[in-house]
Amino acid sequence: MSPEIPVNHPDRGVVGSANAQARAGATPRQNSIRRNIVYAVLGNGLLNLCRLAVLALLAKLATTEIQGIYTYTTIALAGPVILFCALELRSAFVSDAGGEFTFGTYKVLRTLGMSLAGIVLLVIVLWHTRADASLPLIWMMLVICAGKIVFSLAEIYWGVYQRRERLGLMAWSNALRGVTMLIPFVLLFRWLPALGMYDLERENPGQLMRLAALAISLYVLAWVAIWRLYDRRLVVAPGDMDLRWDWPAVWKLAKQTFPLGLVFLLINLCDTVMQWSIKRAAGGDGWTELGYFGAMRFITLIAMFLVVQVNTAAGNRLAAAYQRDLRAFVRLAAKVLGIALALGVGFLGAAWFHGEWFLRVVFTPEHARHYPEFLILVSSQAIVLLAAVFGAVTTYMRQFWIQVPVHLSVLAITAIAATLLIQPENPVRGGAWTELVRSSTQAVLYLGCVLIGIHWRNRITAT
Repeated sequence: MSPEIPVNHPDRGVVGSANAQARAGATPRQNSIRRNIVYAVLGNGLLNLCRLAVLALLAKLATTEIQGIYTYTTIALAGPVILFCALELRSAFVSDAGGEFTFGTYKVLRTLGMSLAGIVLLVIVLWHTRADASLPLIWMMLVICAGKIVFSLAEIYWGVYQRRERLGLMAWSNALRGVTMLIPFVLLFRWLPALGMYDLERENPGQLMRLAALAISLYVLAWVAIWRLYDRRLVVAPGDMDLRWDWPAVWKLAKQTFPLGLVFLLINLCDTVMQWSIKRAAGGDGWTELGYFGAMRFITLIAMFLVVQVNTAAGNRLAAAYQRDLRAFVRLAAKVLGIALALGVGFLGAAWFHGEWFLRVVFTPEHARHYPEFLILVSSQAIVLLAAVFGAVTTYMRQFWIQVPVHLSVLAITAIAATLLIQPENPVRGGAWTELVRSSTQAVLYLGCVLIGIHWRNRITAT
């Protein structure tokens, strides 16, 4: 598959028009990469601080079991299905420097994918709760899945922000989501009990789960409003997006991006394997152990969220440079890699000196007892930051299919490591070691992908 398709190429897509610049959403109102990184970090940082605050509220004011259900449903159940059906269309849209498909084609395919994801997740949740068919549990798991779907429907519009290099708009979108996510939990778990509306200490687990499900339902409704009134309006209003589409173009795009869906399915199946193995090894329902592991792992993902924003800010220019100037592409990729390396080293140092205190203050003393496992998770995250850069670079080179065998290998090694390392004596520590094995494998294999892509492009340029 050629990574560069000229504007006048006969195979560009059924709905193609001559104006590729309009399809790309290019406008003169672009910001520098540095400013875009600042915007992206601030917006996404606030969103993830609010997510962390939600986990902390659940640990302190609800139960570790509810916290475990929340992280398990978000990562192990909803994550693989949502990301497979999403087909990583935003990155594909940004890397579509030749304007092969209209934005309308990407948008329609994302809508179809999320419709399929909703049906599949409904079946999975009902099957998963067949042994414990309590209404609060089913309600909580379903609205968590609904929130992931709404988030993904809005996310395709962020590709337009990237093309326009206006990540300040995406930052506001993420910030609004973070605030509206946190407010319902603060209202139901802090403010109303403080006003004497009810006493959380006397609530049984079922009632606490109802409160959590209600809070999630409220922020999902707020996210629908942000998607429709903010993201959609800002993308469509300027009139530079080609919203036309037809079925042959949608089908062609689906075939082209299918390997990206497989890649993200495989990535998240690794999370599912680890969490399922911890749940099985812990005995009983395993929600408490999953609560500890999920909370600590979320903290380690903070550095990843920052690197993702750097990749996002540099994505449009990486995709363009790969087509036109390989040296500039390598220089920019090296800068992004340097940022990831610095973040990883800094985060590991902070965890070494202050990790135990942080776990105790943000969560509970029981979480702080898992400080050794937390250090292992942070070490693995420092490695996976490099893998994230290599993976993003590979995608912006439009090397899609090569990523499938990479993640098949990572999934296989993760499953073997989980079987050997996650044992009943300490399932949380076994999960941490499994994460380290997984991240190391992923970094090495993706580095190989980048080197292959650069070599391949050199050969194309030479001829």
